[in-house]
Amino acid sequence: MASSRNLIVHVQYLKLADSYNIQTKQENHQEFPFFDGNITNFFARLQSAYNLNHVKAITFTFMDCEFSNFVGFYNFRLKCREFCEKHQIFYLFLDSRLFQCVSLISQTKTMVKEGEKVMIFLLDFPCPPTALSFIRKKKNYRFVKKFFSKFPPFTQQWQEDMFQGLNPKKIIFLKFPTKCHGLSDLEKAQKFFKSYNPMVFDFKVGLAHTMDTIVNKVLHLMDKKDDPYDVEVPCCGEFEIRYNGKTLIEAGETEIAPFEKSVIVNTVPKKSVSKVKVTLKLDINSFYDFKVEPFNGKNEGETKENVAATSSVDKKIVPEKAQMIFDKQNFSVSYFANGKEYNINDLDEVVKTPIYIAFTEEKPIIGKSAMEVYKEKSKFVVFDLIKLCSVSTEDICNPKWGFKLSKEGEKGDSLCLTFETLEGEKYTTVEFLLALVLKNGKDRVKKETGKKFEEVEIKFDGFSPNEILKKNFIEAAKLLKINIVFV
Repeated sequence: MASSRNLIVHVQYLKLADSYNIQTKQENHQEFPFFDGNITNFFARLQSAYNLNHVKAITFTFMDCEFSNFVGFYNFRLKCREFCEKHQIFYLFLDSRLFQCVSLISQTKTMVKEGEKVMIFLLDFPCPPTALSFIRKKKNYRFVKKFFSKFPPFTQQWQEDMFQGLNPKKIIFLKFPTKCHGLSDLEKAQKFFKSYNPMVFDFKVGLAHTMDTIVNKVLHLMDKKDDPYDVEVPCCGEFEIRYNGKTLIEAGETEIAPFEKSVIVNTVPKKSVSKVKVTLKLDINSFYDFKVEPFNGKNEGETKENVAATSSVDKKIVPEKAQMIFDKQNFSVSYFANGKEYNINDLDEVVKTPIYIAFTEEKPIIGKSAMEVYKEKSKFVVFDLIKLCSVSTEDICNPKWGFKLSKEGEKGDSLCLTFETLEGEKYTTVEFLLALVLKNGKDRVKKETGKKFEEVEIKFDGFSPNEILKKNFIEAAKLLKINIVFV
């Protein structure tokens, strides 16, 4: 590239952009209007903000909320690739949450010996404490895994579940601003991991120095600068190649990009082809190339139809139906495609979501995070919803409840709850609260599959629902304008 290309641009969440001039050391900040889905407008704004002839590289960092599904996200990245290649600009796509942890290793200059591990714990975030682990290689670091635990935080069982035998050499705490969520994990974590002498790093401070890591990352990948604190780029998304129901190749965030793997498959003989070579390639940005070739080296025949290839971006998988399963305290969400059931994890990366709803933020929090809120602010949390939706009288109580029960209106047909929210005390019906849970499942299915279901199957596990519970489910579904089918 021409020597005049000295700008490295970092685009965050499609609405913020920072640039750094590697020659003058000057930084610049830009803010774009909210991304409305119009890719042409987005590129026009980017082009008006910078002279593209001076741009050396563009790095895009994303959360998981900019797009409703992976197909839309992948197609957008394809457009970005086309734009950057047209203007001869180096490009890189990174997961924002993972990159914040990657950035910490660089910012803290954390160094261990080859083979030793580093764990970064996310504390006081709006979710239970989680961790990411990294292993030291000869010249850099490699991401190992994300860790979540079902056990109470800062207990022996929790530590064993989080470590899984990794035995980190160093521990870093990434602390979210406590005042935003009223949580206080840091003090507990410091006491629990005292023997590790953990380092504490503030989330806002990390954000302020993200551009330094971006510049180092870009220059390292372009062979312009060695970086001993670099972390190899993991694959973005989940890719899977299957044949006759058996997984041949899979790649996810624990694999490093670029990625390439081939397998030899015996197929139903067709003409002279009885074996094929199946290859999946992912480049540094996880753009995939999938090939099926005759293994005998002769001219290839029509062999692709003998291998069923599926991935998160394969449009051949058409979701057929959505289902939510309820036990007395949890619910799970899944969809069915090609005769197979696919479970959808919640934001805490678990299949079973506790039926707890917290109202400490603008939008209701559902699941494990709400359970954590209950420990500090019980009056803001509703639970035992299946039980409450199964009775017609308010003459029941539980000393653990921070909310109050009453009947709605003169007829008293609906049971109502009164609880605290950010805006003060709120009074609402149990079917409205149940609708929040149904909406959570409905949104998860849409985000995972890209399909908006007008009908959802409801299944009960471990008990038989009474007519009151069924009626409340039906009323909750009406609030969402969807149909439900009990199975």
